[in-house]
Amino acid sequence: MTAPPDEARVNYVSRVKLISLLGTDAAQRLVSAKGGAPFSVPPPDSQGCAALAATIGADPARKFCYEYGGYRVVLPRFLRSVLTERVEAMTRAGMSAKEIARELRCTVRHVFRVRVAGERAGRAGKRDEM
Repeated sequence: MTAPPDEARVNYVSRVKLISLLGTDAAQRLVSAKGGAPFSVPPPDSQGCAALAATIGADPARKFCYEYGGYRVVLPRFLRSVLTERVEAMTRAGMSAKEIARELRCTVRHVFRVRVAGERAGRAGKRDEM
């Protein structure tokens, strides 16, 4: 079996790599805009990189395009911190763990883990039964 052509190869970018390259804020903006599906990263100094800069800022876009320009990449759907914030906000809004898991496409177990961690950190969060 032969290897797929270069344009068909996809590089998976981890949360850790993304945050270390761009910083947390820019990484969150990029994941919100492009996370979960493959996309082609424009080369640095291109109009595509300038368009990306409108989303995440000029310096982070330049770094990302320099690192991954010309490749197809897949970013995580959520950064853990974004998912945690959403779980906590939905909990405060009174949603059940099942409702939150269904809406965010995560597991009920993950919702409970976030809630327990929030309680340990002193953040208010209501635990419910399934």
